[in-house]
Amino acid sequence: RGKDNIVLGRIDWINQQQNAQKTAKYVVNLHDNYKPSYDWEMFSHVGYKYVVTTFDAQEYKGSSYLVSSGIRKYLNKDWDIGIQGLYAASPSVNTVSKGFGASVGYNVFKNAWLSVGYQKLNSYDKNYSFDDSYVNGFFIKFRIKFDEETFHLNKNENATN
Repeated sequence: RGKDNIVLGRIDWINQQQNAQKTAKYVVNLHDNYKPSYDWEMFSHVGYKYVVTTFDAQEYKGSSYLVSSGIRKYLNKDWDIGIQGLYAASPSVNTVSKGFGASVGYNVFKNAWLSVGYQKLNSYDKNYSFDDSYVNGFFIKFRIKFDEETFHLNKNENATN
């Protein structure tokens, strides 16, 4: 089965205060997974953050954004390989982060994969991650697929009256 598309979004408003410093962050994240065919999967992540910090009656504002994407090839029913890239920037402070990675996954049981890989990042902002999946170096990741079939929500879809 192919042609599946799943989009997840998240918006966070974070207020922090430490001594005389107040910080407000507005963070928007959007993730997309698309399977154009049974053996290919593409994924992307777009994030935007706007920050206002007040310190000693001075207000500082800045924004940053992140774009990452990758592709996964299912070699057979048990194995997959994947690559991904990342670009993030904070124009207000003139910084850029770039990254890339590769992984190999094994299907440990139905709809569950164990992946190992390596990712090289020169820096990263944790506000963009749902699950701290952007790491620098070697990683192990457990992926689980949850959808309407996992919870048998489509069992009456083809029933006739």
